[in-house]
Amino acid sequence: MDVPGPALFTAYIRDITERRRAEEALRESEERYRRLVELSPEAIAVHSEGRFVFANSAAARLLGAADPQELIDRPILDVVHPDYWEVVSERTRRETEQGQAVPLVEEKFIRLDGTVIDVEVAGIPFTYRERVVSTLRQRTEYLAALQDTALGLMNRLELRGLLEDIVSRAAALAGTADGCVYIVDEAGDALELQIGIGAFRHFVGDRIPRGEGMAGHVWEMGEPFVLEDYATWEGRQELYGDQSLHAGLAAPLMSGGQVLGVIGVAHSEEGRKFSQEDLALIDRFARMASIALDNARLYTTAQEELAERERAEAALRRQNEYLAALHETSLALMERLKPNELLEAMVVRAAALASTDHGYMYLVDPDGAGIELKVGTGAFAARTGRRTGRGEGLAGRVWESGQPLAVEDYDAWAGRSPAVEKGTFGPVIGFPLKSGREVIGIIGLAHDREGRTFGPEEIELLGRFANLGSIALDNARLYAQSQRQLHEREVAEEKWRAAEEQFRNLVERIPAITYTAEFGETAPWLYVSPQVESILGFTPEEWMVRPNIWSKRLHPEDRERVLGDEEHSHDTGEPMLCEYRLFAKDGRVVWVRDESVVVIGPGGRPLLQGVMLDITRRKHAEEQLREAEAKYRALVEQIPAITYVDEIQGEFDGLYHSVYVSPQVEPVLGYSQHEFLEQADLWSVVIHPEDLDRVVETETAHYRTGEPISHEYRLIARDGRVVWVLDRAIGIQDQQGRLRFSQGLLYDITEHKKLEEDLARALGLEREAAERLRALDELKNTFLHAVSHELRTPLAAVLGFALTLEREEVQLPTEERRDIVRRLAANARKLDQLLSDLLDLDRLDRGIVEPRRRPTDVAALVRRTVENSDVVGTRPVRVEARLVVASIDAPKVERIVENLLANAARHTPPDSSIWVRVGPQEDGVLISVEDDGPGVPEDIRDTIFEPFRQGPGAPAHSPGVGIGLSLVARFAELHGGRAWVEERPGGGAAFKVFLP
Repeated sequence: MDVPGPALFTAYIRDITERRRAEEALRESEERYRRLVELSPEAIAVHSEGRFVFANSAAARLLGAADPQELIDRPILDVVHPDYWEVVSERTRRETEQGQAVPLVEEKFIRLDGTVIDVEVAGIPFTYRERVVSTLRQRTEYLAALQDTALGLMNRLELRGLLEDIVSRAAALAGTADGCVYIVDEAGDALELQIGIGAFRHFVGDRIPRGEGMAGHVWEMGEPFVLEDYATWEGRQELYGDQSLHAGLAAPLMSGGQVLGVIGVAHSEEGRKFSQEDLALIDRFARMASIALDNARLYTTAQEELAERERAEAALRRQNEYLAALHETSLALMERLKPNELLEAMVVRAAALASTDHGYMYLVDPDGAGIELKVGTGAFAARTGRRTGRGEGLAGRVWESGQPLAVEDYDAWAGRSPAVEKGTFGPVIGFPLKSGREVIGIIGLAHDREGRTFGPEEIELLGRFANLGSIALDNARLYAQSQRQLHEREVAEEKWRAAEEQFRNLVERIPAITYTAEFGETAPWLYVSPQVESILGFTPEEWMVRPNIWSKRLHPEDRERVLGDEEHSHDTGEPMLCEYRLFAKDGRVVWVRDESVVVIGPGGRPLLQGVMLDITRRKHAEEQLREAEAKYRALVEQIPAITYVDEIQGEFDGLYHSVYVSPQVEPVLGYSQHEFLEQADLWSVVIHPEDLDRVVETETAHYRTGEPISHEYRLIARDGRVVWVLDRAIGIQDQQGRLRFSQGLLYDITEHKKLEEDLARALGLEREAAERLRALDELKNTFLHAVSHELRTPLAAVLGFALTLEREEVQLPTEERRDIVRRLAANARKLDQLLSDLLDLDRLDRGIVEPRRRPTDVAALVRRTVENSDVVGTRPVRVEARLVVASIDAPKVERIVENLLANAARHTPPDSSIWVRVGPQEDGVLISVEDDGPGVPEDIRDTIFEPFRQGPGAPAHSPGVGIGLSLVARFAELHGGRAWVEERPGGGAAFKVFLP
């Protein structure tokens, strides 16, 4: 441009009204369908590539999940019974590859807790719309329009024409026909309305003091201001009392921090408002208009000075050259919207305007913690990336104050940064870059040669450049932000559309009717899903075209109740939940469960939005259940037994909590049903005292564990009769596995008990006789067994020796005769010992042996027994006996020691040693007979104490009948003690007997 003036501000404006309306409609649609799906009592889930991607609350409850998020990303086969994996895989393939819907089929699912459940499943495929057209072109159109406005203003240097352009363009940008511009008078006492259009055209020339009215408020505050309703604002002026002004918006015209005037726009149509975007747009326009106004005033001043002084021409030409350069620079900056390119261009242009090579640009961190040198030229190029804080160095001071700062000699300046070496710079200057009133960056320049300075005109030019740079940087940030927002909005819109399509498909495919309707018997339905045709036989068009079709199809018996529920929901805003009958198109009666919520529709009117489920099959099942209940109740109350149900609430804290007892209780016990249910302790009162503890123990265990019980006990009837009952009960658990009830039957077995008692007496007599016969038979068998094994040899010896002695013709030497007599006596003693053992075993089996306890020195008793034993002469026997006195049956203990010694001698080689030990142990006495023989195998250490049992491989030199150890164990038990065998340390066996 040839006309001198400031640099221009370029911006873009676009109309996004239709897009905003589409987004709002999309969000409302998505929210409507989302609520329909979430409210559905039917389980609804979505899967993609074999995994869950969505589930409603009903699906979570069905599958045992505490929250729908537990199912997300879980493979769908995790909840499908293995028997149905092949079926589900084929169905999924048909849905995804062929796009086919799958009809309702029955399957088995496995809940998260492992429970198997039967379900009915229907499947549908989903499709998605194409993405919306990019809005980048609209953002570009907006910026282009703002640039055109800026150029138009910058070309106007005549003041009144410029003000007219400012008002008309501001009104056009705000989308209104009403606008005005006030200018501060020369005295600075008032604002004068210079230009007005629309509703303001009649008030040109009016004056407003500081702080009064909307314009005076903006003048005083120095900030833009917006009102939704001017008529109700407490600061409104009576000047405009006759005008129908509603929304208002005003922004200051500034120059160097001073308010030059105020731009105002308004809406006279009721209901129209200014948005925050409008406020930001007019604010930016006002800053641009301020520069244009400043340029115009500067141009006027320059013309006046040119007329007054001849020498002002040179200065004006230089100013024009500067302004032309500034204008060229501003146009170049406005064309750069990429932040990095813009920063570099701003530093290069500013350095060129100041005729220096050294320039830099700091930007404030997003979190406001510090500033960073982003671009540097000359000596600042190597300092890129350096950070500084608020108030540090020249850049930090400019950031802190928000005002330009010039220093004549940087080395002598008190605030210089220690990081800059002395002698590097002379004069330095910094300007803030602002967005609104916030400092977003600092642009600085420096001279490195002596004699170079920043003159006033140069500083003023650079200040204006910084203002333009702020606008350009703000535009670049706005452009970058718009790009991000545009991308985010594209993603969001795509998600909204996909969600709408998804929820629409879900709503229109689930086996239920979803609807949106107005309240009232004859009110229209705004939406009904296609399922209305499969359930009731009407197409959606037929259903919605007739406003009163729903109320006419109500069953007469349900009509008043349902309409009352709807009216209650309308009055209170509470959800409506009811079950009722409708007549289908073909006359069928269809039971439905109607669940709906109240939502606010267009214009603020309340609407019902809900789901109707076909529950006809469930209702038929409930009717059949009631019939079955009546049938089984009759059966329960006719059987010859008392049926009862006890409720268990938490930890069992009493005998009975009866919730039901059948009428049979009265003929059996003489008490009525009512008495048993009302008197909580009656059941324990009628239990026979002798059986009470046993019954309480059994019942308590049953109520705590739920294990089935079956026991017999006596009850006392009202008339004093004793009634025997058989009580059989089982525990009943709820769905969570908690024990809730005990259900049982009481059979009257009094007559049966009498028969049992008679039979028991007869059986007792018979059993006693049989026991006697059995004992005799066992004694006979034992005796015969002993004779067959042990009696023959000694008897044969006795008989042979006796026959020898009987023969008179046999003359034996005296010594030989004595030997025969000794051997005869030894065999006789064997026979006597064997017979004693057999008799003792028989008496023990019959329980007729009682110990005769006397205080006895057990150690002395054992020593005497060992000394008198025949074993002592056959092998070494060592006795270790400590003094211990115990109350024992001494003969029985002698037999224990004798049998243990005989057993050790019988089952060990002749050269083996035997140890006999006696000592006190834990309130008793311990007797131990040990040997160093082969020992006793572990697998027979228990069985060798049974009668007539011998260990494997019993040696031929030690035959026996196997009753010695049995007597040892039985005699120990007779004393209340026990006998056992264990391995001896060092090898062999250790037989031990403990006597308490």
